Order: sequence, then C-alpha cells, then structure tokens
Amino acid sequence: MNHDNNRLATGPIPTSPPTIPENAPDNLLSTPFSPIPQVELTRESTDKPSNGLLGGIVVIGALCTLGVLTAIAVVSQRQAAVAVESSESDSLSLGDQFTKEQAPAVSEANAATLERIPQLGPMEGSADNTTTQQFSPFEWENPDGSIGFLERNGKPKAIYFLAHWCPHCQAELAKIESLAAVGLQPEEVDFIAVGVLARPGEANFPPEMWLADAPFDQLMIDVEQELAAEESLAARFGLAGVPYVLYLDAELNLIERKSGELSQEEVLDDWERLAAE
Repeated sequence: MNHDNNRLATGPIPTSPPTIPENAPDNLLSTPFSPIPQVELTRESTDKPSNGLLGGIVVIGALCTLGVLTAIAVVSQRQAAVAVESSESDSLSLGDQFTKEQAPAVSEANAATLERIPQLGPMEGSADNTTTQQFSPFEWENPDGSIGFLERNGKPKAIYFLAHWCPHCQAELAKIESLAAVGLQPEEVDFIAVGVLARPGEANFPPEMWLADAPFDQLMIDVEQELAAEESLAARFGLAGVPYVLYLDAELNLIERKSGELSQEEVLDDWERLAAE
C-alpha cells in the first residue's frame, strides 16, 4: 500500500483472514484474526445527529427562550413603571393647585399663631409705604419639624415670600445670593424667607430644600397652597403675588412692602435704608 500525506488509501475492507506466508514467525500464527464488521454509511446516518447532540440543542434552545422571555418581562415591568411615573408627573405638572381639602392641615400651634397675626389688606400697585401695622413675635412650625421665628431682637427685618416654581422668585433669590456672596448683605438686618404656594412636581420642590442653603436667618414654610386661603402666612401678610417682600423696623412695625421682581440695585438700596433704621 502506498501512503500519501494528503490522501488516504481506499479499497474494500477485508472480511477473511489474509494469506500468511510459509516462513512467517510462529507468534504471528498464534494471533487471532477478527474480521472488521462492515458499516454501511447511509445519508440518514450521516445527516441525522446523535441523541446526545440533539438533547444538547434542545436544552440550549430552551435556555435561550427562557432568557428572552425574562428580558421581555423585565423590559415590560420597567416600561410600566416609567408609564406610572410619567402619568403621575404629568398630573402634577399641569399647574393645578391642590384644593383646600387636599392641602396639608395646619397644626394647632400654627393655627394659634395665625390667629395672632393681624390681617394686612391687599396692595394697590407694586409698592406700599403708607400702610401701618405692628406685628408681634411668633414661632412657626415647618413641615419638617423645624421652627422659624419672627422675634424682636433689636434688628429690622426683610421678609421675602417666594414660590419655588416662580421664575421671578428664582431670579430674586439669585440676586440676594449674589449680593450676599460679595459681602453686601448687612449684618444689622435679619433676613427671613417664607416659602409659599408649594406645587409638588414642579421645579425646586420641596421649597425647604430649595431655600435650605440660601442666605436667610430664618426659614418658614407655608402649609397652605391656596392664595386666598385664610389659614396661611401668605394671606395674613397680604400676599397678592410673588415675589413679595415686607420691611419691618426693629420694633416689628411695617415700613414698606413691595410686590414683583426687584432689580439688584433696588434690592441693595432697600437693604442699606433698612440697615440704617
């Protein structure tokens, strides 16, 4: 038989013992011969996978299907969660304020405080320095349990009423912060922020977080969200729009109040006059 490195020799498979030469060694004669059974390779036997391979394919297919179904389920759950969050956000960002029944209840302590605050009437125009009113010191309980004070400590007061969603209030706060950052906020004046007309779902909510790092000595968060509600700091202090600021002297007498966004120069001028009281 000739051997070729690239091809195998072909030919019929022997089925009978080979002819042994007479001079062959004895041990060769003692070796039994077992005919190699013929195996007929048909198209069916070559094309059809074995049972083991077929079982492996089935298992892999089942695992892939399970993975796909799991991924679909996870995606569906996430899409459902996003849809719920989106619908909740949309329902809160329409600009509709809660009704009085839906607004947080006024605590007993705050209700008693509101009864002691004299009612200021509405302003006529954007500025008013003719209304006279003296206020008494009071404490105000915020939703997070902290307490804001209006106290008689020998300092005049600048009380800013700001709504977190109002662009003019945001601009006014930015002016106050910029003036304070360069040391122009007078130490002789107490600065008080009152967060009003809260709207969940809109920019800078909750107001206590928005105002937490602002340069104010005291912070009060109004619990009532309706402008006309009597049980609110906003209404008691005559709020008709935001931003809104009241200037009180050291004895808590009303000096002046203004409604609407002020220029930075006007803010600084007001502070200087208030510090001189």
